[in-house]
Amino acid sequence: MKNLFYQTIILFLLPIMVLSAEYSFKSINPVGVGSEFPLTLQISSENNINAVEGKLTFPSDLLDVKEIILGKSSINFWVEEPNLESPNTIFFSGITPGGFKSDSNIFTIIFKAKNAGVGGIDLLGAKVLLNDGEGTEEKTTVKKIVIEVRNDITPTVAEGIVDNELPESFRPEVGRSLSLFEGKWFVAFSTQDKNSGIKSYYVKESRQRVFSFLDSYLEAESPYILSNQDLSSYIYIKAVDNAGNERVEKISPRYPLPWYQNSSYWITILLIFLVLWLIKKWQKKQIKQE
Repeated sequence: MKNLFYQTIILFLLPIMVLSAEYSFKSINPVGVGSEFPLTLQISSENNINAVEGKLTFPSDLLDVKEIILGKSSINFWVEEPNLESPNTIFFSGITPGGFKSDSNIFTIIFKAKNAGVGGIDLLGAKVLLNDGEGTEEKTTVKKIVIEVRNDITPTVAEGIVDNELPESFRPEVGRSLSLFEGKWFVAFSTQDKNSGIKSYYVKESRQRVFSFLDSYLEAESPYILSNQDLSSYIYIKAVDNAGNERVEKISPRYPLPWYQNSSYWITILLIFLVLWLIKKWQKKQIKQE
C-alpha cells in the first residue's frame, strides 16, 4: 500500500515538475572594482519552448553595461533585442521556431564593476511560452544572483569572443502586401551568427550586373522598402556580425532589363573597343620602332 501511495503522489507531482521553467544567471563572483566580467542569462526547462521575454534589472550604482552579446543564444529571432530600456533595466523578447529545451543561453552581458558594494540581479515580468501550437504560458521561476564588488580584488578584463566564421547563409524574400507600406514591394531578411551575433544589415540595389560594385550599400532593417519598385534591379543583402565578418546574399531581378537598356553591356563593349584600340596602337608603335 505504501508503494502505491508514493507512486500516486509522484504521478500528481510530475506535471508540476515538468511544466516549469527556471531562469538563472551564470557569472563569476565576487569581482574587483574596475573589473569587466560576463553574466549569462540562462533558462532550463524539460518542455519544448519557443518564446521568452523579461526585464533584467541590475544595480546601476555598482555596474555599467559594456556590451550585450547575442552569440551562442538559443533564440533565433529577436522581437526586441536585449537593450537598455533604462539605466538599470534590459528588456528582451525573442522566439525560436521549432522550439528548444534543456539548459540554454539567452544572452550574455559584459558588465564593468564601477563601485564597491553588493547588489542583486533579477528578472521581472519573466515569461516562457511553450512550443505547443497555442503559445501556452509555462510556469516560470527566477533564480536571482547577488553580485559582490570589492576593493581588495585585482580587476580583470573579460575575454572577447573569437569569431572567424561568417554569419549563417540566408534567403532574402521579396514581397508586398496591401496592408504594408501602401502596397510597395519590400525585401525581408534575417540570419544568425552563433558566435558574436549579428550587428547590422545593409542593402544595395543595382541595375548593373557586372559593375554593381559602383553602387553603395545602405544600412537597413527588415523589412526594407525597395527603391526600384519595377523589380528590375539586383538586390544584395549584407549581414555583418560583431566581429566584422560579412555574408552577402543576392536576389536576381524579377523583371530584368532588356540587354539594350542595361548599361553594363554598353560599358563592357566600350571597354573591349578601348582595349583593342590600345593593343592596335601599341602594335603600330612597335612596328615603327623596328
